[in-house]
Amino acid sequence: MAYMKRVGSINHTPPTPIEWCVNASQTVDAGSIVVVNSGKLDVAADAATAGTVAGVALDALTTSSSVDEDDYVRVDINPCSVWNMAVTGSSKTSLDREDVGKRFDLSNAYTVDLDDTTGGFLQYIGGYDSKTGRANFLLVGSYQNV
Repeated sequence: MAYMKRVGSINHTPPTPIEWCVNASQTVDAGSIVVVNSGKLDVAADAATAGTVAGVALDALTTSSSVDEDDYVRVDINPCSVWNMAVTGSSKTSLDREDVGKRFDLSNAYTVDLDDTTGGFLQYIGGYDSKTGRANFLLVGSYQNV
């Protein structure tokens, strides 16, 4: 799978990892967006609500139907981290300079949906590669920055 990859930050700061407990029955992959639900983390899905996004998981974890304090992942909460992500779309299939600054939503926990700008929290900052179908984004409107 082609998960998100941190490629730097806009202000040259390192990742800001924190340990965050995960809810029951979740499969978190390293490099996927996670959201806050009742104080713990869920894997983000299509149309994740801005303000619930915690950040990007740095670890993988699958939880059972019962969790405790040992069920956690490290999450990069640095709002300046730049993430290289796969993009997809049916009517909009690529990005160009005119798209810089536009916000998009997810199609899954690690892929940007170019057809969906409603409530988008992934801001395109350039670097689109038509061969790989990947581009660079910032997480905006995250849990820490609302």
